[in-house]
Amino acid sequence: MSFKKKNIILWVSTLLFFMISWNLAFQETLDLSQNIENIENQLINIERAPKEIAKLESELKQLQGSTKMLYSSVLDMRESLLYEISELSSKYNVSLKSFPEYYIQDKENFELTTSPIVLQGTFKNLVMLMDEFEKMNTSGKVSSAYFNIEESPRTKKRSLSLTLYIQSINV
Repeated sequence: MSFKKKNIILWVSTLLFFMISWNLAFQETLDLSQNIENIENQLINIERAPKEIAKLESELKQLQGSTKMLYSSVLDMRESLLYEISELSSKYNVSLKSFPEYYIQDKENFELTTSPIVLQGTFKNLVMLMDEFEKMNTSGKVSSAYFNIEESPRTKKRSLSLTLYIQSINV
C-alpha cells in the first residue's frame, strides 16, 4: 500500500471515529444541557408563580370594584349618587346647591351618563368631600371638577361653589 492510500484511510477512519463518538457521547451531552436549561426556566417560572397569582388576584379585585359602577338604569345611578353626595355633604358641612339634568352618551353596548352636581361651601370642606367621594368610588368616577366664586349682588358676599361631573356606565 502506498503512503497516499494510508493517509486517505487514516483520514476516513478519523472522520468515521468522530462521527461515531459524536453520536454516542457529544450529542447526548448537548441534549442534556438543553434539557437542563428548559428545567431551570421552568423552575424560575414556578418561583415567580406566587407573585403572578397575587398580581392577577389584585387585578381581579380592582375589576370587581369597578363593576360597582354598572347600573341597570339611570335612575338607580342617580339615586345612589344623590344618597352618597347628601351623606358626604352633611359630614363636611357643605350644601347641595343643585342636581341638574344628566347627559347620556350612547355607545354600542352601554350608556355613559354624566351627572353634574353643584355644591357650595368652604374650599377645604369641598376638597375633602371630593377626595372622599373619589375614594368611595361606588356611584361613578369624578371626570371633572370646576370651582367657581360667585358674588351676590344684594349682600356683596362671595361664595365658593364646586361643580362635580360624575360619570358612570349604564348597561
